[in-house]
Amino acid sequence: MSLKKIIFIITSICMASLLFGCIAKTETKVNATVNTEASSDTKELVVNKEVKDISDVEDGKTYQTIKYTVITCENNEVLQKSLDELNAKMKKDAENFKAEHAEEIRNFIKENTDMQEAEYANTSDITFVRQDDKYLCLIEFVYTNTMGAHGMYYQNGYTYDVKTGQKLGIFDFVKDKEELRAYLKKWIKDNSNEYDFFDEASNAVIDAYVDGEYELQFYINKDLTVMFQPYDIAPYAAGLIEVKLDKSLLKVDLGDI
Repeated sequence: MSLKKIIFIITSICMASLLFGCIAKTETKVNATVNTEASSDTKELVVNKEVKDISDVEDGKTYQTIKYTVITCENNEVLQKSLDELNAKMKKDAENFKAEHAEEIRNFIKENTDMQEAEYANTSDITFVRQDDKYLCLIEFVYTNTMGAHGMYYQNGYTYDVKTGQKLGIFDFVKDKEELRAYLKKWIKDNSNEYDFFDEASNAVIDAYVDGEYELQFYINKDLTVMFQPYDIAPYAAGLIEVKLDKSLLKVDLGDI
């Protein structure tokens, strides 16, 4: 099964009840204080998270629960520029979902009069994974639901160089493409009893990610962990699959948080 077909399956699957519950409808803010270097001085970097609620509400009825996150940091303008790009992406994704499904959910309600409480959902939240004088690493968790068999979710990883503001990719940390490819394929083979992998299709997906056809998602703390989304290399029931890379694959000593 090709990755494009897998993605098609993901986007075409209908969703039912929220897997992780609804996020509160009020806006929330989270502050995370870290130390980072700026010039020769040590400054305190404050990273802020704010959840924006742009739910589709009409005449007191919520047709779509739509939320996205805005991230800001103080004392680091160059990093903020990169975060602004991420903020714009998350906002656009939320607004596009809302516009795309506005008519669809209303028609669904009209055709299913016994489901007056039905609503679609698209929520995005951010977790701070690593934040220090070298890296800011975030995970975006996205959940969507369009009243089908089950909801769909995925995670995106964003790692930034705190001093330059640059968004870093997998090969900013991993030494060799072929070593990574071999490691991930061996991991699938070694864990085949735990996960019902998509046979040879799983290896094809890994090739596509490693070769840059699609962006391989990862996050860092003291280790580097690769993330495979539901349906990437295994059925939905397997969930999100994470593979911690051996430190010998890395060209950067991530050290302790």
